[in-house]
Amino acid sequence: MGKTPLINKILKKKEKTMKTRFPFEINIDENKFKLEYRELKKSEARDLVGEFAELKKQIDASDALKSEIASLEEKKEIKNGIASTQSGDKKAKTLQEVLALIEQIDAKRAEQKELANASIDLDVAAKKRFDLTLGGEDIEKFKAEIEDKGLSYLSVMGAIDAAIEAERVKK
Repeated sequence: MGKTPLINKILKKKEKTMKTRFPFEINIDENKFKLEYRELKKSEARDLVGEFAELKKQIDASDALKSEIASLEEKKEIKNGIASTQSGDKKAKTLQEVLALIEQIDAKRAEQKELANASIDLDVAAKKRFDLTLGGEDIEKFKAEIEDKGLSYLSVMGAIDAAIEAERVKK
């Protein structure tokens, strides 16, 4: 049995289209730029999530090192306090333990510094997302403006996300 024209009209109204491209305008100070945002492909999204996961792992490792260093510093202070009440061989043994703790602290600090030097810059990941998702007639002028003003890609992508969200909710 066929559908009536009224039912067809109702069904067409209820159909939703998923947009993967969003043209939008964004201002930096008095300059207006016409851009287009493109949703990430699955593979691109996986790559970015992987970069952010690696960054989180490095931050967690750095936090763990900070805790270890704090604990070792506390032990060192306690041992120094104990050494101040001792004399002779006992004091020498306790001071050797303090020296061993200082070496451990120095090693942990070096490890922490190495981890900090190797860490992924969050702004680099935001720039990668910027490069993957943005296009449009003013993209080159927009990039030049960002560089000229010294803006963080992380903050730029935050503003773009807000503009895209506004486009998504438009009816």
